[in-house]
Amino acid sequence: MAKISIITPVYNVEACIERCIKSIINQTCSDFELLLIDDGSKDRSIEIAKELLEKTELNYRIITQENAGVSAARNRGIREATGEFITFLDSDDYFEDTFIEKMYNKAKETSCEIVFCDYSEVDENGNVLVKNRTNYLNSPIRGEDAALRQLKDEITIGMRSAIYKTSLIKGHNLTFDSTRKYGEDMIFVVKALLFANRVISVNEVLAYYV
Repeated sequence: MAKISIITPVYNVEACIERCIKSIINQTCSDFELLLIDDGSKDRSIEIAKELLEKTELNYRIITQENAGVSAARNRGIREATGEFITFLDSDDYFEDTFIEKMYNKAKETSCEIVFCDYSEVDENGNVLVKNRTNYLNSPIRGEDAALRQLKDEITIGMRSAIYKTSLIKGHNLTFDSTRKYGEDMIFVVKALLFANRVISVNEVLAYYV
């Protein structure tokens, strides 16, 4: 079993997918599976990703479906995931090289089902627009407390800045609401937190939101 399943929806992102995929290839821990969900993409996004990944020994799968939107693509990824933890990385965002290693190690050291880190908002050239998004946790807290803090904006858990125990997500049948036009990611995060016993943070920036 891989340590982490990375779920990446892909839809017409040929201008930025290379940076996303390279940030996955460059991980200091390669014990993960990458699930690229081709959501009916019409451009060269998948070919670009494939060309990069074929040169590696990484465990990856390309799963193709008719265009159904980002929530449906993430839900397909959840169904297909076999890793111990799940993380979500949109194809225009990217990770720091140590994301998998540090997030997984923190989860194991603290027996937490959800681990989050800080992330920076950047422009297309990587210039930082907002450096820090969240407050940190110095010790694990209950998931309900974390959900309340998330709703109060005391902590900020974004789509690309957390890992979730796969058994937590699948055991409670947590999915993204594909009927919603926006906010589906925040609803998913809060629902996951409500079911978690223990939540902790890695106290540094390990992800980038473009």
